[in-house]
Amino acid sequence: MAPMIFRQHVGMTPASARLWRLSVGATLVVALLMLSGCDLNIDPTAWNQMLETLQKNFPAVTRLIFAIAYLAGIFFIFSALHKLRAYGEARTMMPSHAQLGGPLTQFALGIALMFLPSVVTISVASLWGEGSLMAWPTISYAVSSQVWDTVFGIIRILGYIAMVRGLMLMARSTGQGAQQGTFGKGMVHLIGGILAANIGGTIRMIAASFGINLV
Repeated sequence: MAPMIFRQHVGMTPASARLWRLSVGATLVVALLMLSGCDLNIDPTAWNQMLETLQKNFPAVTRLIFAIAYLAGIFFIFSALHKLRAYGEARTMMPSHAQLGGPLTQFALGIALMFLPSVVTISVASLWGEGSLMAWPTISYAVSSQVWDTVFGIIRILGYIAMVRGLMLMARSTGQGAQQGTFGKGMVHLIGGILAANIGGTIRMIAASFGINLV
């Protein structure tokens, strides 16, 4: 009963509610491990090797995300061109009430998906005045810096995924039958993804806003 009331209150779909509960559970597990100092009777050498292997896979995962975004961009561009062609044919035959802005917006978002690395660089430069992603600060608390590097690396990858999902939602919102508020949801995903992709700059921005000294 309580989860249903919560979903109705915040307007979540059942799938979103399940994802939210999974995210909260994972966050609690990570927090407990950090607060406990990760004292799980694990061989430190094996633990460090696992983290090192995970970090080595980050670039490959990032390239995979960019490749998926590239393919999605091609799909949306061809879809927009098809709609523009249909719009032109309809205009030559008889007056049409079709909107030209939808296909053009979808075309622009398809280009953004194809050039997602450039979108990331431009977004970071616009918000933080930096030409590249900022390194995250060194935080000494309970766990080693290698653990923090792995956690922040995962957050950055999740940021890339959120940006891809945001752009795709915004592109889908231009089609007929799209649910109301889809474009806004996509914008939220995009902004959150940018903040997560440049997690180092986001942490420094929050720390500067609240006067927190990072060590």
